[in-house]
Amino acid sequence: MRLFLITLAAALICCSMPSFAATPLPPLFTAQYSVTLKGLPVGKGSRRFYQQGDHYVFETVTETSGLAALFRGDQITERSVFNVVADKIRPQRYEYHHIGRKKNRHQQIEFDWQAKKARNVVEGDEWEVDITENTLDNMLYQLVLMQKLAAGEREIAFDVAYKGTVRHYQPTFLGIEQVETGLGTMETVKYERVADDGERRTVLWCAPKLNFLPVKVEHTEKGDTGRLVLELVEGL
Repeated sequence: MRLFLITLAAALICCSMPSFAATPLPPLFTAQYSVTLKGLPVGKGSRRFYQQGDHYVFETVTETSGLAALFRGDQITERSVFNVVADKIRPQRYEYHHIGRKKNRHQQIEFDWQAKKARNVVEGDEWEVDITENTLDNMLYQLVLMQKLAAGEREIAFDVAYKGTVRHYQPTFLGIEQVETGLGTMETVKYERVADDGERRTVLWCAPKLNFLPVKVEHTEKGDTGRLVLELVEGL
């Protein structure tokens, strides 16, 4: 369950190339999700996109609830703080906080655009990696996905600074599909990403009606499948 919460917290995703201010950002929003594992309810998730002073913030929180919380009271928060500079969306800081009964884990990645470096500054887990104008963080690319799909792009890829390297992903477009959500049936565009080792598979359904917000996510690993399904949304 712990592994799936970690993966699903980061898996309201697909992918994208770098973003330009000429393509509008999605509207500010708040979304609520239910979380199931092997078909059983285990938690809830929320996603917010808001403005804070001169910066934008994109944030997700996933936590166990109900009976599952009695056995593992995990909460995972991911947050991207970014702005737009010279028509480029630029991450400034990425934060990851996993609070659990067994072990806590934290990351804080600072982006130095003058030096073209991304650095994890958490003591004991420091690393540094070179970045380019196209590099995003592990939260921000999920927002850029919505932006690029809204602009009509379907062949999408992205570069993300994460865990001491810059990773490149290019998921496969699987077509159009109707999905049941807490807000009723929605038409979606469906994407799949399979890890290089073939052991992990993530499928996303993004709804044009909601500015291509992912309304359903499935992650399969070691034969187990976890699922996120949209229940409520404000602002879209």
